[in-house]
Amino acid sequence: MFKLLRKRWVRITLWLALSFAAVSTFDYWTYPLLSASPAQKFARGTDGIWIRYKWYFGEVDESYMRKHSRWLQDNGFKYGFFHVRSAGKSGGLIHDYMDKAKNLNRVVAESAPNLERIAWIYVGNEAGLGSVDLTAPRTKEALIKTAKRLLDEGGFEGIQWDYEICPDGDQDFLELLQMSREALPQGTFMGVCAPTNYGWPLASFGWSEEYFRDVAELSDQIALMIYDTGMVLPRLYARHVVRQTAVLKDAVAGTDCKVLFGLASYGPGFRSHNPRAENLRIGIRALRSGLENNSSENFEGLSIFADYTTDESEWQEYLKNWR
Repeated sequence: MFKLLRKRWVRITLWLALSFAAVSTFDYWTYPLLSASPAQKFARGTDGIWIRYKWYFGEVDESYMRKHSRWLQDNGFKYGFFHVRSAGKSGGLIHDYMDKAKNLNRVVAESAPNLERIAWIYVGNEAGLGSVDLTAPRTKEALIKTAKRLLDEGGFEGIQWDYEICPDGDQDFLELLQMSREALPQGTFMGVCAPTNYGWPLASFGWSEEYFRDVAELSDQIALMIYDTGMVLPRLYARHVVRQTAVLKDAVAGTDCKVLFGLASYGPGFRSHNPRAENLRIGIRALRSGLENNSSENFEGLSIFADYTTDESEWQEYLKNWR
């Protein structure tokens, strides 16, 4: 009798496992085909986009810069985050091209005066892709000097600090933001790139609501990087996007800080990024679903990562399902 029950339970367990695998596989390849479609759209013409360093390096033809920046301005983008590459260990730029930056800003300002030109500065520590030690006061001072040069000599209208990897509660990053606010001219745009929020047991991989609030009180804008999440399943990633709208709504409430939700438009290349899950189609759909219940005056829109990886079908996805 015992052997008969054991065999029966083995068959039931095997059947359940195979059924789960079949359903999961079907959902993986078809999601979001059979899910409910959000009804509302939330585009405000205040989206952002990260733009490749080649513009800053002077490697992009002026005619293309004029045409493309005008297209961005006319199709819903307010912020252009122009990559000036990385800060070195001392806090200065590894690639210091102020003359080329000045030309970039002249061309874009003439072609698309309503597209804000923001210097996107990658500050990598040893946990990221760099060697910047933000605990050193001299390093913070040097970084702020770099930011001021990008504004005064390079012609940018604002800066975006991309400090990676920034752990939750990092006080040195908050101090950099405070010092930047005090040193930069009044009214200068200052934004940050930020990791996402994760629930238990992955909370340590992202920022807490409390730290988001600390950063929001010192910044004009948080651009949330909702990519490289390590999530393989499309449905799980969609739920993660929805989660961000709820967390950020509470975190920035009562502050003047705006929020952009960064979505990926690039293919394979990173172990933490599955393009079947992290893509504009699923990201936009999930973001709209989240905003239906968690809209906020602080939310400006989405930001695409990145301009140079977005193909024609993805531009159409943006125009059709977001705009």
